[in-house]
Amino acid sequence: MYYTEGLKLTVVRRVLNKELTKAEARRQYSIKGHSTICKWIKKYGYLFDVKQTKGIKMKEQNATIKEYKKKIAKLEKALSKKNKEYEDKALEARLWKKMVELAEKEFDIKIKKNSG
Repeated sequence: MYYTEGLKLTVVRRVLNKELTKAEARRQYSIKGHSTICKWIKKYGYLFDVKQTKGIKMKEQNATIKEYKKKIAKLEKALSKKNKEYEDKALEARLWKKMVELAEKEFDIKIKKNSG
């Protein structure tokens, strides 16, 4: 018999959270086989942390959130560095432009080429 992942996770969560016994879950969800739920718990049980006082918390989700926070911090740092580099380059370009303008004025020569 085929059971959906959602059903398996629901049953595992409810059994680990002590909402149902394995036998009650088998009856309620019409699960065949005495060891089916045990296999599901072995396979999916690591996803749930039943030691939490507010119920079950998904460990994998917490790990993923931590990874994303690290990635975000790393990207923000890189972006900040890139913005600084961009600002430095923009300032440098403005300074060069001003120097060319001043040189043209001071020495009465044409440095910039006119395009088109």
